[in-house]
Amino acid sequence: MDTQKIQAAGAVLWRESDDDVIEVALIHRPKYMDWSLPKGKLNRGESHIAAAFREVLEETGYKSKFGPFLGVVKYTSDDVAKEVYFWSAKSYKLPETSPSADEVDELRWLTPIEAKNLLTNQSDKEIIDKFLEIGAKTQTLILLRHAKALSRDEWQKDDEDRPLDQTGQIQAKNLPQYFIPFMLDQICSSDAMRCAETVLPLSQAIGRPITYVSDLSEYAFYKNKSAAYDYIKELIESEGTHLVCSHNPILPKIAEKLIGKKSFKSLKTELAPGDAIVIHFRDGDAVALDWINAPSNLAT
Repeated sequence: MDTQKIQAAGAVLWRESDDDVIEVALIHRPKYMDWSLPKGKLNRGESHIAAAFREVLEETGYKSKFGPFLGVVKYTSDDVAKEVYFWSAKSYKLPETSPSADEVDELRWLTPIEAKNLLTNQSDKEIIDKFLEIGAKTQTLILLRHAKALSRDEWQKDDEDRPLDQTGQIQAKNLPQYFIPFMLDQICSSDAMRCAETVLPLSQAIGRPITYVSDLSEYAFYKNKSAAYDYIKELIESEGTHLVCSHNPILPKIAEKLIGKKSFKSLKTELAPGDAIVIHFRDGDAVALDWINAPSNLAT
């Protein structure tokens, strides 16, 4: 048996019907003669979430806005181990493309319960259960620590001007594929150089400007520890999907305050350079928390 795992990713693509009923998309795959959630294998150098975003578009024709992570399905097929990562993804109203008839010959929009009854694989049904547990209509906030910077020992000038090192520059170039699927409404950043350089490739990739906020800097945090939290709290209240790039002493503390007394096992007390905490809210209340590790494939 080949012990190498095949990596794949997909999503529960959902929408609201005209009478406000949540529906999810199932596809029929003629090759396997089954009903499935949209999913597929990763391309070389592709992150799981980027693959899920691409596969949803290719197999359903719908562009989508990603939300909470729903889990990993592990199984063996033809003596090959497979892992499939799933997210929740809200569809835009009209399809943008048509899937290949060889890959998908029918798409149906069904209530989650109807979808569970039609799905062929038990593992897909369990992902629907997780989708129902978290629920739809969430708002996403991403707290991103800047990529790897020159050490303080290597930089003799003002710390706010300390730039990314070579590894950090490569990390920054790889970050867009992790965050494009969230369809960001705004990118906010500390005015420190290392933060600005981290989100610049993302800003260019999605065509949105960077909002620089001095209250998100380390210097401002040491002077007033509530200013950064107050700013981010206002972002949540303004709705939309926001990414905030700041520093390690700040972001985990803000995440803890935003979550309150809720316990999420994935919350860590420290962010490595390029790591991100992704918090999902409903009506201002945190309902799910995900963790995105810094890009590890620095060859792409």
